[in-house]
Amino acid sequence: IVPPIFFQFNNSLDFAFSKWDFPYSSVFSFIIAVLIFYFFEDKKSYKNILVKIILPSTFIFCILFFFSLIVKVFSIIIPNSLDSKNIVVQLPAKFLEWFYCILQFGCAAFYEETVYRFYLPESLNNWSDKRKHKKVFKILSEIFVLLLFASAHLYMGIFAFINACFAHVVLRLSFYKCKNIIPLTIAHFLYNIISLILL
Repeated sequence: IVPPIFFQFNNSLDFAFSKWDFPYSSVFSFIIAVLIFYFFEDKKSYKNILVKIILPSTFIFCILFFFSLIVKVFSIIIPNSLDSKNIVVQLPAKFLEWFYCILQFGCAAFYEETVYRFYLPESLNNWSDKRKHKKVFKILSEIFVLLLFASAHLYMGIFAFINACFAHVVLRLSFYKCKNIIPLTIAHFLYNIISLILL
């Protein structure tokens, strides 16, 4: 799996959210995430939909949106010289464009939750358990995954990086609490769609 940080820096990203075509890379990432989910996730934690999915999704979404508003306030107060990226954002205009947008955001949210909140940190934590100073290795592995996830959003500027750091912490703590990536995926997806609309 190649983390998005390695292929997100190019000139076409100035228009990253202005053209809505079929999201081939997001669908491919989604397929990889489904395979990871199928082989490594414990399916027993997905039984009670209301308690295990709907309520946590709503709560996580509210926390994500709250932190996003705080970062947005700081991005308005602090001079924009720190944020060198000017991405052109354009809402989808037609039904098919909205479908592609929803498909892209849904696939991306599931992929990111599977890789950055479940598989990668849990694998590194399992590896850390076998080391002499396992607490130090666990902290370092959590920081590494946080920076990896946040760096994948750096193409949108420094405030997107900071917001992604907050979001990762909230989502990772939520995973520790509910051991279920579906509410995280729903909250992440809704957050991305509403953020796009409110831009």
